[in-house]
Amino acid sequence: MRQSWARSDILGIFETFDKILSCFLNNSLICQAFAEVLPSEHCDASVDALTDILSDMDTRIDVLNALISGEFKKFSSMPSSILREQSRLSTRLIQAHIGQVGVRYARRQIGPLIAALVNRTCSFEIDPSKEKSEEKRVANRRLLLETTESIILKITSPQSLNDVPLSIRRIADHIVQCALVFHHERSILPLLGNLLILRLFNPIIVLPPQYGVVPKATRIGPAVRRNLVLVSKLIQNLANGVYFGKKEEYLGEVNSFLRQHMPRMQHFLHSVPTSIPPMLIRVEGGELVQPSVLVTPVPSTDTGTDTGTDKDAGTTETAGPVSREASTETETEARAQSRSPSPSPLGIAIPTDGDDSARDVHAQAEQPPS
Repeated sequence: MRQSWARSDILGIFETFDKILSCFLNNSLICQAFAEVLPSEHCDASVDALTDILSDMDTRIDVLNALISGEFKKFSSMPSSILREQSRLSTRLIQAHIGQVGVRYARRQIGPLIAALVNRTCSFEIDPSKEKSEEKRVANRRLLLETTESIILKITSPQSLNDVPLSIRRIADHIVQCALVFHHERSILPLLGNLLILRLFNPIIVLPPQYGVVPKATRIGPAVRRNLVLVSKLIQNLANGVYFGKKEEYLGEVNSFLRQHMPRMQHFLHSVPTSIPPMLIRVEGGELVQPSVLVTPVPSTDTGTDTGTDKDAGTTETAGPVSREASTETETEARAQSRSPSPSPLGIAIPTDGDDSARDVHAQAEQPPS
């Protein structure tokens, strides 16, 4: 028997749903509680629904920032776990948002370089177990570093910094504010690298057909796929401030390259948040100090830095922000903000733990095409 619905019943359902949704959107504690109790198997469906519901950019950023605050509360004693777990709603919703508002920006910055790399018939292989000829390895290393440098220069250029979508700047700003409140200053650089490099630029590098850099039907051969993965490894380690260690000894040859470009990447990452307060560093005894020189990163430990099949590990440093005008990606982010330059760069030695997300992205890239 078909059930008939009176108009008042339907309006009542919508009114109840609207109240529930209003509570979720306007109460950060309810939002955080929902994220904690949500079963992982329902995460994808929840992300799709919330992405559709949160069409207003300001409301979406409020929800994302509430979830980020919840991450800092949950992992207050384990800052290396903040925004790292792929099964959590906060991580997945941020990734979905970046996919909506950031991919076009990232593609505009490095898309032509990646498309040209896909079409090149060369090898960047420097692993002695895969390339026996030392002469060829030397030539391959030169090509790898030249190509990676050109991509780094595009990512960190003033134009790229000016074009970062405002909503991503706001998320980055909230991450910094939470890190300062919870005294996790040492986690700032890894978290910004996670947001901007791991989740925005590196997927475009290792999976160009999926992100519209080249036609979706493009077949990427094993040699080109390996080239893309090697480039992304260098850029991710650069963002993390990590030198290659024992797990990938052959990549230790590029550590001098990382050292050379690390200040530039750090400057870019710390310039993205909309407003960074003076970076006061907490030290033993409760004193607050503000160093004025860069600290050289510490080489990675025996845990290795393989972003392809192993986790990243090591130590990073930070540079102080130089504010720039924030521009936008969509009409809903059309308000640009002008910011004045900040004083001299700031250096902090920042240990960071491994990230399964990087391993997953590279592992997916190394899979043969179906």
